[in-house]
Amino acid sequence: MSWFFDAVPYILAGGTILLGAFEIVKDWKEYKTSWLRMAVSVVFIVVAALSIAALRHDNQLKRTAELKADSDMKALQSKADAAGQAQADNTKMYVESFTKMSGQISDLNAEVKTEALQKKLAAVQAELLKTQKAMAPGPKAELAFTFMPFDILSSPQKPILRRDVTLQLQSDGSIHTEFRIVNPTSTDAVDVALNLHICDGCKFAKEPITFSSLTGMQDWVRFAHIPDLHALEVTNTINLDIIPPAGASQIPVGLSYRCSTCVVQPGASPAMTGIIHIKSP
Repeated sequence: MSWFFDAVPYILAGGTILLGAFEIVKDWKEYKTSWLRMAVSVVFIVVAALSIAALRHDNQLKRTAELKADSDMKALQSKADAAGQAQADNTKMYVESFTKMSGQISDLNAEVKTEALQKKLAAVQAELLKTQKAMAPGPKAELAFTFMPFDILSSPQKPILRRDVTLQLQSDGSIHTEFRIVNPTSTDAVDVALNLHICDGCKFAKEPITFSSLTGMQDWVRFAHIPDLHALEVTNTINLDIIPPAGASQIPVGLSYRCSTCVVQPGASPAMTGIIHIKSP
């Protein structure tokens, strides 16, 4: 049925043109001179042609914006996957190196005769084991994005999140929506740094509360800090007011984050990305 909704503007324009043509034919005899008839006919044809051309241009702009949004999302996901794999490989290499070094210290400790040096080696070995344990794979927090409203009551660990929302442009050309950040894992997210991203051509109609623009940041990025987001907890509702580019039919919203106990996310992951579909007025 999407083809039908795409054709509605053309159907409405065609109907308007036909009504105009009917009115001209009906009143044709009232135009007393051939010059007046010619002028009316030319104006009608020009207006009809411009109406159709404007509709085609608007549809092309919307299609271009949709293709760009899809391309940006795919590129973002590709970068996130590559960086995540690189981080996993590095962590494995460091853990293996710490294990090897700890074994070498154990061998050296057996050869050392002085008690003072043995204590120093034991302290170094304990510190290595502590670092190895901290870097070893273990429970990590991973955050998720959701538009409002959403259902968290059915299952705290598997909330029903909203990644898509359809909204109408307001009179000032902006879009208003609300979102929250969810920690559906059993691990607290500690010292969370968040970057909120909207599309390149978008603007913030209002500054989202708790977010701010840091020196050197692009106009479409805002930063926030959350001291901690406990396991199975959500943030307060965050208001988001965006001015989309002209002709856009959908815009992406995403968050990238870091925290002391989180899975490393090099960019806006799918779990932290949503799409706003813009309803035609």
